[in-house]
Amino acid sequence: MRLRPPPGVYPCSVMKPMGTLDSVVHGDPEILGGTPVFRGTRVPVKNILDYLVAGDTLASFSTTSPR
Repeated sequence: MRLRPPPGVYPCSVMKPMGTLDSVVHGDPEILGGTPVFRGTRVPVKNILDYLVAGDTLASFSTTSPR
């Protein structure tokens, strides 16, 4: 019997490697007083965590957050 991943879960062979935390998150006293933000943006990391905790999806976050 071969196990299949649940819908929406992809085998590791097709997943792209993610960068290190430092390549994604940045903290700078000149940007929002040092609040951790996604590198290259002024979007606080806490915002996406709040969305996910509330049950929202990444797709809804990306359509409602400023660019």
